[in-house]
Amino acid sequence: GHDVTVYTSDTIDSQNRQSVEYLVHEGIKIHYFKNISNSLAWRRLFINPGSTFSLKENIRKFDLIHLHDIRNFQSIVAAYYAKKYNVPYIIQPHGSLPKIIGKQKLKKIYDILWGNYIIKHASLFLAMTKTEAEQLTEIGIDSSLIKFISNGIDHPGNVLHHGVFRQEIGLEDEPLILYLARFHQIKGADLLVDSFSKILENFPTAKLVMVGPDDGYLNEISKLIDEGHLTDNIILLDPIYDELLKRHAYVDADIYVLPSRYELFPISVLESWSEGTSVIVTDRCGIKDIVREGGIVVPFDEDELANAIEYLLSDHNMRETLGQRGKQLVYGKYSWTKVVEDLENIYQDII
Repeated sequence: GHDVTVYTSDTIDSQNRQSVEYLVHEGIKIHYFKNISNSLAWRRLFINPGSTFSLKENIRKFDLIHLHDIRNFQSIVAAYYAKKYNVPYIIQPHGSLPKIIGKQKLKKIYDILWGNYIIKHASLFLAMTKTEAEQLTEIGIDSSLIKFISNGIDHPGNVLHHGVFRQEIGLEDEPLILYLARFHQIKGADLLVDSFSKILENFPTAKLVMVGPDDGYLNEISKLIDEGHLTDNIILLDPIYDELLKRHAYVDADIYVLPSRYELFPISVLESWSEGTSVIVTDRCGIKDIVREGGIVVPFDEDELANAIEYLLSDHNMRETLGQRGKQLVYGKYSWTKVVEDLENIYQDII
């Protein structure tokens, strides 16, 4: 067996914190360190001084450190003490490397001060896609130090009946397009609203259901919906935290659309496929080559996206075919069992 310890923050959301500092979950020891500001932490500025003392005292007890980001306080501390005490560490950026939208100048300054140090002394880098591997080589990482690890999902274990989510939100058999993601500019919800407005001439009863937390862009989307007189056809919903209801949302959707300006390896695509629902993404999504095996990839363009939505809404058999292809792909390559096995082999090679 393995002895696994997780260091993380105590932030749940902008207002709430974990009520415990330490717990053991299924044999995994989890330390929740207090952030100096919940508001900052919710904006991904994690500063938890308590982790400094714990890492300094305990880091020599670990055989390997796995960092899941480079631009945070905890990674600075972990990399420093790991280097000092010769403990190898690996970095898995999870798509955070590019300076695309938001805080570009701060990211550049951070990288000069600390980020480049963290990268320089890492033993290995984990990329989720070819796109991320290219991002790593572009900043000077030798390709021999890059290994691939995908995202994964749990096998649902049972097939759900249609209609539960539709009944929950008051819909019957109208064409249903689902957006399930946070409302942030990078997610491209505005593109989807504009594209959806173009399909209503041919599909006047179609509904676009948009589900997710506000990440600074919900007011803009609401404004687009109002100005486009789309309130009868677009439904905005709060985040779905109930996993079963979320599964029902995918099941009842005719199409799942993720119109991102940038996306590396969205779990939502795998979740949609696991329920046999067809998927459309933009070509700015890092798994576009994978999606082509069980979905449609379009340029980041409202007309192209509208055409793809109309195409799938017009062809039930194609939706079913793409959804089943995606389902087979998920269970064959992207189950947590397969991902954990691959990660374990990488850990063993380093140790």
